[in-house]
Amino acid sequence: MKLVANKKIDEKKGEICFEINIPYEEIEQFLEKTAKKINKDLKIDGFRAGKIPFDVVKKQVGEMYLLQSSVEDIVDTALNQILKENDLRLFITPKIEMDKLAPNNPIEFKATIYNLPTVELKAWDKIKIKSEKPEVSDKEVDESMKGMLEYLAKEKEILRPITNGNVAILNFDVSVDNVPLEGGSAKDYHLVVGQQTMIPGFEEALIGLNAGEEKTFNLDFPKDYPHKPIAGKSAEFKVKINKVMEREYPEINDEMAKELKYGSLAELKEAMKNNLLGEKSKNADIQNMNQVFDELLKKADFDHINDAFLDQETRVMLNELKQNIEKQRGNYDHYLEHIKKTEEELLKEMRPEAEKRVKISLILKEIVEKNQLSVSEEEINQQLTQYGEAAEEMKNNKRFLHYIEQNLLNKKTIDFIKETLGLK
Repeated sequence: MKLVANKKIDEKKGEICFEINIPYEEIEQFLEKTAKKINKDLKIDGFRAGKIPFDVVKKQVGEMYLLQSSVEDIVDTALNQILKENDLRLFITPKIEMDKLAPNNPIEFKATIYNLPTVELKAWDKIKIKSEKPEVSDKEVDESMKGMLEYLAKEKEILRPITNGNVAILNFDVSVDNVPLEGGSAKDYHLVVGQQTMIPGFEEALIGLNAGEEKTFNLDFPKDYPHKPIAGKSAEFKVKINKVMEREYPEINDEMAKELKYGSLAELKEAMKNNLLGEKSKNADIQNMNQVFDELLKKADFDHINDAFLDQETRVMLNELKQNIEKQRGNYDHYLEHIKKTEEELLKEMRPEAEKRVKISLILKEIVEKNQLSVSEEEINQQLTQYGEAAEEMKNNKRFLHYIEQNLLNKKTIDFIKETLGLK
C-alpha cells in the first residue's frame, strides 16, 4: 500500500504518533472488497444476487457507506505496514484519530502507538511466602453431604399447614404505593420455606397456611436492597398457596451411594473429600500467587507507564464487572444506584487495581523474555482440538490464535514461577 506517514516521537510519554495519508487510488480496492461482501444481500432489478457490478453496488448503497464499512480494514492494513516498516509492536490498542474521511478523497488519520514500559526485576527467585497445606475435616464432608441431600430430596403433596422445611407452590403479587411492582408477580413459584431466599418476614408469613388459602400482608424491603428505588419502602404482598409439599430426604447409607454410582458410602465420602480438597487447593493456589505477585511488585522498578495502559486495563475491569453482573441476572445501572456511584467514579476507584494488573503483566513479560519461555505450534494445535470441528476454521483466525497463545504462555509463566519458588 502506498501511503505517507510522518512520525513524531515523545520519549517522555513513551508515544509515537504517525500522521498518515492514504491516496484515494489505494482505497478503491477496499471498497471493492466490501462491495463483494454485501453483494449477495442486495436485491437490484436486472442483476443476480452476488453478481452485481461494483459501480452498480456503489450507486445503490453510496460510496460513503462503502468507505465507512471499509475504514477499519484500511486502517488495520496501513497500521500493520507502518509497524513492520518501523520494526514496532503493538502492546495495547493504538489511539486512532480520523482527520479526513470523504468520498473520492485520500484518507487522513493519526495513529498513536504506545511503547512498552521497561521493568527491572531484582532477585525475584529468592521470594519466600507463607503457604499452608489445605486439609478437609470430617465435619466439612458432613456439611457437604447435607447440601447434596437438598438436591436428592423428593417432594410429595400434603394436606397440612405449611411448616419450616416444606415447599410452598404459590402465586404472589407485590405492589408499592398501591402500584404493582414491575417483575413483582409470579405464578406457581417454588419456595422452600425457611431457607430465607425471600426478603425478611415473607417466609414467616406463610407458616400455618393451607393449600387454597390466600393472605395479604405488608413488609418493608431492606434498606440495602439491590434495587434502590424500592429499598427501605413498604410493600403489600398478596399470596395464594396452590400446593404444600413435604420434602423427603434419602437415608445416608451404601444404597444411596450406589444410586449415585459409587461402590459404598465410604467411597462417596472419599470422593466428596477429594472434591473439597481440590477446591481448597485451588483457593490456596490463588492466595499463594497473590502473595507472590505482591512480592514481585516490591522487587520491580518501572519507568514511565503511559496512562493509555491504565485506561485500557480499567475498561477491561469494567467490562468484566458488567459480564459478572449479567451472569447473575443483575442490572448494571441498578448496581451503580446500589453502590451510589457514577461510572466515572467507579472507573477512578478501579484505577489502582488496574495499575497493579498492568505492572504484574509487565513483570510476567520480563520473566518470559529473560527465561526464553515460549509456546510451540504443537501446543497451540493441541489446545485447538477441544473445539472439535471448528478447530480448522479457528486456525485461520489470527486474533483467536494470539488469544490461545497468550493464555498458554501465561499458564507456562505461572508454572515456571511456581517451580522456581518451590510452590509446585
